[in-house]
Amino acid sequence: MSKLRVFLKYWLVILLWFALIFLASSDAKSAGRSSRIIKPIVLWLFPQASPKTVEEVVLSVRKCAHLTEYAVLALLFWRAFRKPVKNDMRPWSWRLAGGALLGVNIDHVATLREARYRDRGRGEPDPVAAAVICEAAGAHGITAHLREDRRHIQDRDVWKLREVIKTRLNLEMANAPEIVAIALKLKPDIVCLVPERRLEVTTEGGLDVVANERALAETSKKMNDAGIEVSLFIAPDPAQIEASARTGSQFIELHTGAFAEAFSDQWSAAGSSSARGKTIPNGLPELQRLIAGANQAHALGLLVNAGHGLNYQNLPTLRRVPHLVELNIGHAIISRAVTAGLEIAVKEMLGLMGSYPG
Repeated sequence: MSKLRVFLKYWLVILLWFALIFLASSDAKSAGRSSRIIKPIVLWLFPQASPKTVEEVVLSVRKCAHLTEYAVLALLFWRAFRKPVKNDMRPWSWRLAGGALLGVNIDHVATLREARYRDRGRGEPDPVAAAVICEAAGAHGITAHLREDRRHIQDRDVWKLREVIKTRLNLEMANAPEIVAIALKLKPDIVCLVPERRLEVTTEGGLDVVANERALAETSKKMNDAGIEVSLFIAPDPAQIEASARTGSQFIELHTGAFAEAFSDQWSAAGSSSARGKTIPNGLPELQRLIAGANQAHALGLLVNAGHGLNYQNLPTLRRVPHLVELNIGHAIISRAVTAGLEIAVKEMLGLMGSYPG
């Protein structure tokens, strides 16, 4: 959004409201005029009221009017500083949520299922059941990537997720006609457009928005017209961020993979046992790139998410990046669940085996 449009949309209305307050309160006769309107109404409602009571009611109404004027002014200032972006369809509860939000990516639950039950239309673990558990644990949203090759999440998964998710469904997807058509029917809360390569294990690298700006803008408009927000998964590169702001998307998701790799190298060099619980110094170049990218995107009116390679070790350092709305994390959480939940799983299985007659 250009600076002129930001001014017209957010600040001009404040100036006009200021002018209205000034004109209404600076006129010496304004009190008399308002009293001539309010007093007959009070007498009509309360014909037996004494003159003193009428004057007190008129004064109270006028004071309430002043309070309302300044309450509206405060709301307009809040709106200007928050600057919701173009086509912002988020509910108020989402806007007002404090701190960064957690979106849990459940793709790797489906990866484990597909390793055993590929093309069978069933099997465990169930990514939808995992999503419900994540929501119950406090996650603010669920992320699922419906890839063109359907290597993990399947069509049936996203439709079931749309039925049961009570927070926010983020559908990661390539800008491919088949997947775009599915998304428009599915109507997730938000789509995150990502690049896809058949040989990659997981999404590697960000979108080249500069080279594909027109196509991404067309898809963004289709999604926005359907009431779906759009995020673009990009590297923290100035040119890519500039191009993203021109597509009409509401969000970018900063690719944190390079940061995660650089962090891991320093973490290993420092020795995980001695460095555990500590953060890496601010001088990490990839961290600085993320900070600069987030500031640039925020200045352009974009909302900023981040994801890829985030884990329990590097997250404290990532918190230095400003303006982050949501962090999308999957592999680290699913990996932690495998070990942290094994004791319960083994005990439950032993309990079932206890009644085996032998």
